[in-house]
Amino acid sequence: MSPRDLTHVMYAYGVRGAGNPDLHAAFEKSIAPLVNKLDYPGLHNLVYYMLFRENANEKIWRSILETTVA
Repeated sequence: MSPRDLTHVMYAYGVRGAGNPDLHAAFEKSIAPLVNKLDYPGLHNLVYYMLFRENANEKIWRSILETTVA
């Protein structure tokens, strides 16, 4: 699945509070190397997923900020 499609799925699970911890760990593992390839809609989905999950993964947040600035 494309990075944007992955963020759509992540957003859908995050906003509903669905999924188990293993699924969310897999999401983080999959998205971490792809953040710099995301477009605006993908970044939007990822930011909201991170907020809904109250995720404090500094590496992903830093990548989000750097990609947004670039």
